[in-house]
Amino acid sequence: MTSITASVRVADETMIDDLVNLCVEAFSDEALTVWTHPDPATRTCMLREMFGYALHTAVPAGGVLALTTSTGNPMGAAFWEAQPPSPPADTVGEDPLSQRLRSIQQVTSHHRPRTPHFYLASMAIHPEYRNHGFGTALLSAVIQRAREAKQMIYLEASSQDNLRFYRRHGFVDHGKELVLPDTQLRLYPMSYAIR
Repeated sequence: MTSITASVRVADETMIDDLVNLCVEAFSDEALTVWTHPDPATRTCMLREMFGYALHTAVPAGGVLALTTSTGNPMGAAFWEAQPPSPPADTVGEDPLSQRLRSIQQVTSHHRPRTPHFYLASMAIHPEYRNHGFGTALLSAVIQRAREAKQMIYLEASSQDNLRFYRRHGFVDHGKELVLPDTQLRLYPMSYAIR
């Protein structure tokens, strides 16, 4: 990969479509995504809807940082909420997708901190830019924002690779790993205390 200059900035509403595309690309083959959206024919559409909802909520609140190239193309995104949002209305159905999304929410909701915190809902780096330090740059900016707000960061890592990444950057386990019902999938609650 040739040398790329990247910068982190607060995302604005003009970036939402590009950030949705980035998140779809970054998460389409992730194990948790494949479990929640097992049909490859509909996965992209479902991810687009899910990330569209999340980003349309978080961007206006200033809760999204975008990592961009010098020409403004998104390479990564991190978004958080002061507290996890309520799920979209369409997760109240009895279809398999709604049941899986509710299952995740039920497993994770009891383990989240009760004190004010940044809930790092997602952090995505486009596959083309992974393993080149861009995730570190983006996470460092998130940590700085949390430091300025004097709030801890909480997240649920969805893989062993993510668990190792966050540990390298000072995150610690926040309770035991969570096993999703009827699967071997695990989520790893983690937190970062602001000092």
